[in-house]
Parts: sequence; structure tokens; C-alpha cells
Amino acid sequence: MKFLKKSALFIILIIVLGGILLFRNQIKPTKTEVKITERLPDGEIIGQMNFIDLSKEIQGILFKYKLPVREFASADFILSQAKNSGINLNSQVYFFANPNTQELGFMVSVVDSSKLEDFITPFKKTTTLIDSSQNGHRVYHLPKLKLSLAYEKSYLFVYLGTQFNKHWLTIRNTKPGGMRPQWRRFLESPVFKTDRLVFYTESPRIKEWGCDYAIFAHDNDSSEVTLKYYVHTATPHGLAIANQGKALPKQESDLKQIDLHVNPQFFASNIGLIVKKKAMRYAKKINFPLLAFLEAWQGNFSFREGGSVNVTEKIIESQFDQDFNVIEVVRYKTSTVPGYSVLFDLNSKGMAFQNTLLSKGLLRAEQNKWRFLFSPLLNYSSPQPSVHLYTSSETPLQLNESLRNEFSWEVNGSKIRGGIDQIQKNAIQGSIKVEATFIINYLQNTFKNNKKLLF
Repeated sequence: MKFLKKSALFIILIIVLGGILLFRNQIKPTKTEVKITERLPDGEIIGQMNFIDLSKEIQGILFKYKLPVREFASADFILSQAKNSGINLNSQVYFFANPNTQELGFMVSVVDSSKLEDFITPFKKTTTLIDSSQNGHRVYHLPKLKLSLAYEKSYLFVYLGTQFNKHWLTIRNTKPGGMRPQWRRFLESPVFKTDRLVFYTESPRIKEWGCDYAIFAHDNDSSEVTLKYYVHTATPHGLAIANQGKALPKQESDLKQIDLHVNPQFFASNIGLIVKKKAMRYAKKINFPLLAFLEAWQGNFSFREGGSVNVTEKIIESQFDQDFNVIEVVRYKTSTVPGYSVLFDLNSKGMAFQNTLLSKGLLRAEQNKWRFLFSPLLNYSSPQPSVHLYTSSETPLQLNESLRNEFSWEVNGSKIRGGIDQIQKNAIQGSIKVEATFIINYLQNTFKNNKKLLF
């Protein structure tokens, strides 16, 4: 009986202690971790990338052109180095940039911050590294490169620029649930959701064109890099593909090509008026009567430059005869000029536009041909409603085909091409493709210039 009483007392004690512990856990405040996406600072450009998948994607270009960095840019090498440094590159890397202030920042997830310290320590012996760590926050600066590194238990902040303290305070002082509206709008957007590199902007640079935001994504193969774009407008933009029209055929010799086939009523919409107003500023630089052109234009424009054409020009020179009288001597000069062909549609106001060009001296009539500014002499035909100007002796073909809005432009031997792929009520989507050689040459020249500045 005495044993039973002790056992009962022991059981009651256990129940009371368990209840106290349970009650304590329920009233104990739970510390909520701040997510890395909640710490992200705003920027004119913000974005995210899957670093490992991106490194796999660019391997084709690196090995095709035998770039020295190819071994260090492999996914396996990067992943092993990141693992040894305690960095988690299997998760998304976030970044922001402000071109006006020349700054760029990255936020990376960390799985073991102690390894980061081991990674940084060797640099202290060989590099001017300023340590401004305090209160458990590790902060290092490389003044010569304007580069700063800061990290805590779960993230690493890499910054290039001169306003580190401003962004570092923002990152550190974030409260749980405090994701900034700009980042929320970007991360919740369904556009380019599966792409490896995506960036977003609400920059004043696009807002002044009547757009509220734009999203870009990267893609590439071994020969070219593709930049996909999605531009959104707060109100319907009014742009639509022309219902009918003609285009010039594409040739292998084409160095430059533009095809524009849109509904001319676009320029009467709110955004069309903004575009027209801005375009007129550029047109004024060459005194081009853009307003007269838009009033006469039917929305179709096709341009080609490429190859070469032999043309014979009549040249009249003033000379003195043996009696010192001024006489005019006519001679003919044959020369090789670039091949040009341009086709566009005009309405009944086309003649007024042509007369405006003539009065401004932008268009001149010579030898039953036309010369626009400094172009070669151009033959002229006018199969209504089209106007066709060209350098060849024979009229180039005109095609009735599926109308596309696209361009191709050769720069320093490399082609840049792109266009509009899809038009929605409040959005325009398309792509720009750049040959890999152009980007490689640009990056190499940039690196050389920066190296001269540093050393």
C-alpha cells in the first residue's frame, strides 16, 4: 500500500512537470527567421539567377571559343568551391543594380558561415583588406576594387560600389514579412519563371515611354546569346500588326535589315503619342519631318542594305577653255556602292511629305533619280500605295508574305537581330539575339580597359 502511494505521487509529479513544460513552450515566443528574399534592397534593376544551371548553359560558348576562364567556370568546379566556402549555390542568387550610381549587389544563401571566414583569411595576407566587423556581423572591404563582403549566419552580401553602408543597414534591419513591394511584384510574376537568369525593372527610363515595368531573361547556345523581353503597360498600348502589306525578300548578302508592319493608328493612342513625341526629338537632329511622315505613312516599312552595285553617275565640272571662258564639261563616273532597297506605303498625304523633304534639302532629284542625304543615287518606282527606292538597275522583288516586325544589323562583323514575337493588349514580348563573338570582344575590351585603370 505504501508503495502504491509513492508510485501515484511520482506519476502525479511527472504529469505536473510535463504540463509546466508544455505550457512554457506554448507561451515562449518563437523567433521567426528573416528570409533572404525579405532582406533584398531595391534597385533600378533587380533579378535572380540559378548560378549552377547558368554556368552549365554558357559552357558551349566558353569551350567553342577556347576562352581561358572555361575551366574555372565549369559547374563542377564552381559547386565544389562554393561547398568548401559554405555557400549554397544550388539555391537562387539575387542581385540588384543601379547604373546611375554604378553599383551592383548580390545576395547568396550560406549554409556554414564558419567556412566563409576560412575562405577570406588567406586574402588578408596578400590583399589590402579592411576588416570593419562588429557585433557578430562580418564585414570586409577591398577599397581598390570598391568591393565589399558582408555576411551573417544564413546569407552573404557581395557589393560593388560606393554606397555599401546604406544597403547593409537595409539588409540587417529587415523585419520578418518585410519583403519590399518591388521584389514581391517581380517574384510573383509568372513571366520567364523557368529561365536561369531573369531581371526586372520599373526604371524611370521605361516609365517615360509609357511602360510600368519590363522583365528580361537570358538564353544562349554556342553561337549566340538571346535576350528575351516582356514589356508591360499600365494601359492598353494600342500597337497591332498591320493587316496587309509587302516586304522585301531577305538575301544572304544583307548586312542590315528592318521590317516594320504595324497599324498606323497606334500613334493616336496615349502611348503612341509618347513614342511619337520622343521620336520627333531624335528626328530634329537631322531636320527630318517625322510628323509629316507619320501622317502619310500606312504602317509598312521594309529596308535592306547589303552587297554592292555598280552605278554610273553623271558629273558636270566647270572648266576654262583656251580663251578663259567658263564651260561645263560632262563626264561619267562608274563606282561601286552598297546595295540599298527601301519599300514603304504612303497615303494621299505622301506627295506633301515628299515636297517637305525636297524643301529641306533631304531629298534631291538627279538624273531622273533620287538622292536622300548622302546616299547613292536611288531608282524610284511607285506601285500604289508603295514607294520603292533602290540602287540596283533592276527593281527588286516585293513579297506578299506573313508580316513580321524584326531587324538584323551587322556591327563589327557580328550580327544583332531581334523583333516582336507576341503582342498582347497590355504587353509586348520578343527577343534580341547577339552573336557570341560580339559579346566576347566587348567583354575582352572592357577587361583590358579596367585592367589598365587598376594597374
